[in-house]
Amino acid sequence: MRYQAGQQIGEYRILSHLGSGASGDVFRVEHRITRRTEAIKVFYGTIVDEERAQRIVREAMLQAKLNHPGIAAVHTAFWHQDDLLLVMEFIEGESLRQTMDRGRVEYFTALSYAGQILRALIHAHQNGVVHRDISPANILVTPKGRIKLTDFGLAKKPGDRRITQSGIMMGSIHYTAPEQIKSSADVDFRADIYSTAAVLYELFTTERPFEGDSPFDLMLAHAETRPIPPSHRRADLPPHLDAALLRALEKDPARRFASAAEFLVALVPDSAQPERRWWASANVWTAAAFSLVAALFVALAMGSPELRQGNKEPATIIPLRPPPPPVPPPEAFEKSKTGVNPDLAPQSPPKDPEPTPPPMPKPKPRSAKPVAAKMVPRRPPPATSDLPPAPRISTSSLTPPAAVLAPPAVPKRPPGFWINLGRKVNIFRRHQ
Repeated sequence: MRYQAGQQIGEYRILSHLGSGASGDVFRVEHRITRRTEAIKVFYGTIVDEERAQRIVREAMLQAKLNHPGIAAVHTAFWHQDDLLLVMEFIEGESLRQTMDRGRVEYFTALSYAGQILRALIHAHQNGVVHRDISPANILVTPKGRIKLTDFGLAKKPGDRRITQSGIMMGSIHYTAPEQIKSSADVDFRADIYSTAAVLYELFTTERPFEGDSPFDLMLAHAETRPIPPSHRRADLPPHLDAALLRALEKDPARRFASAAEFLVALVPDSAQPERRWWASANVWTAAAFSLVAALFVALAMGSPELRQGNKEPATIIPLRPPPPPVPPPEAFEKSKTGVNPDLAPQSPPKDPEPTPPPMPKPKPRSAKPVAAKMVPRRPPPATSDLPPAPRISTSSLTPPAAVLAPPAVPKRPPGFWINLGRKVNIFRRHQ
């Protein structure tokens, strides 16, 4: 190992050694100015191998264009002496290989890892990047359960078996697609689907889909042997998981899934975009609750007090002041011959009707006795010469004068009334 902790490399100071691979070492470093912790992968002797250097630079450029939470970000790259250094996002955690070596992963946790891996591949494939080296060693798991894909073909070289290597490049041949064994230059995104299915097979069952005593036996098994259904190795796995993994492990690339998104839907049929459906259902319940509360407020605001208290009888409206008496029409002022106006006479308040007594039995008719009529002598009228003539009453004399019909006159206020009133109620006058 050429570099040690505490050594300065360009603008970075090495903090610790993280791991080793077939082509170099990985260090945890800190930038001298920003104090940001990052990871540096060192490719030893790259300057003397121009073809290898171009491949690493090309793959670094492709990975630097990817911006996804499930993919380790590449920040920059630079040369130091004869080595090519790649500055990457520092990810605290462990590899999926280390997680699986501790024992069986719980089913729903494994399903969450599978969904994150496939979503990262969807983003990479949409940007034209093929990983070509998916394995548990190249998948990192953070303490919060987040998945990060690393090493997008950066350390892969022709003829490397990667079965006995140490570090993060170890064991890739257990997850290599059959067409990639023949020619790694002609593979496409379907090779990543095969490799991902092999990783998920081991994640769910704790056993690899194929085993062999030598690299040749493993390559032959990938090319000719059909894998055992996962449910035969773990009985609690659902049937749709068998169908999804076996289809993704087909030997012919044309018989596999057409995309990583299709693989994700087949693997998790009830959770295609689960967060989106969860928020939609929450919005439905929230809207229903708000509608119910609004309906209650409207009912309380529009209903009468008796209805709010639960009474069924309508409310009796009591006016704040008695209504004014009705104005009599002009005809009411016409006097009768006796000089008394019945319309203007004081009216006694109406009395409650007295109970009607039961009808009395009719008495029997008695025979009336004839009574002799008495003759009353009629007085003679007085002499007309002794009395004055009667005055003639005309219709105009019965009509009330205009002064009676006119509204009462309001006396004029004395001069200076408003001025005196303003002085009395002037609240802005200063008190001395």
